[in-house]
Amino acid sequence: MEELNKYKKDLENISTKYILLEKENKELREKNDELNRKLTIQLNNNAVLEEKLGVQKRNNEIYITVPRKTEGEEGLMRKYTAYVIEVEGSENKRYQVTRRYKQFVLLHTQLVRVFGEHDLPSLPAKANGLYFSKDDHTEKRRINLQEYLQNLAKNSAILNSPVFYHFLKRDESQNVDHVPSSTPSH
Repeated sequence: MEELNKYKKDLENISTKYILLEKENKELREKNDELNRKLTIQLNNNAVLEEKLGVQKRNNEIYITVPRKTEGEEGLMRKYTAYVIEVEGSENKRYQVTRRYKQFVLLHTQLVRVFGEHDLPSLPAKANGLYFSKDDHTEKRRINLQEYLQNLAKNSAILNSPVFYHFLKRDESQNVDHVPSSTPSH
């Protein structure tokens, strides 16, 4: 009888362990399903980003230029310089966005948070050297900002990141789908 009770107790222990393992297995399956769902969403989001930018995944063809600068006014008599960015992706889809220097600073700050400082090109300084005129200074900055964006676009992780996408995203207020083909590109 004692031996039978021992087997019964062992069977109960095994049964309890089995129930616990089944419960743990179920939780792991649920976590796996959740991770697969999140991965699918992320992959779909990346595909949407690539489509919106006109980026070809296999070779990351995207051309970014900063062909000119423009002046805007903020408040009473307060002028600022902004930079026109032209983005050309696959199938010659082109559009332009305008960004101020402080938006470049914000982009760089966000990219540092995501990728770390060592993986990024340096953001051109707001003031870099002595110039005879403000135009000389802003023209030099325009060229440096173009090189900065082109260097960022060479890194596929940065190119496909939501941070970079949002920076290059066409403003909703701009209704222009394509830049005229007479505009110089790369």
